[in-house]
Amino acid sequence: MTKSIIQSYLDNYFIIFHGERERLTVFTAYMRDLKDGGLFNRKNFEGHITTSAFIINIAKDEILLLKHKSLNRWLQPGGHVEPNDISLLASALREAEEEKQAA
Repeated sequence: MTKSIIQSYLDNYFIIFHGERERLTVFTAYMRDLKDGGLFNRKNFEGHITTSAFIINIAKDEILLLKHKSLNRWLQPGGHVEPNDISLLASALREAEEEKQAA
């Protein structure tokens, strides 16, 4: 996964939601100035890309939230993008499966 893939996602997002470009200028500037690989480095504490998934039980009108150990907040399952993830979707699905197996 590379910075250019995230940039293409962002470009497509702006085509659909063109009014968001100004609101996201801090993020786009950060991406522009960051060296390739930094967006996915979990040791980059300025900011890095993570993925998550919403797991919804429609029959029971419930959503799964987990208590994040470090942030002490309830969040949807997710985590870091791994080098072998072929896409952000693949990363989110892997993270959801890992949470399911850990439960």
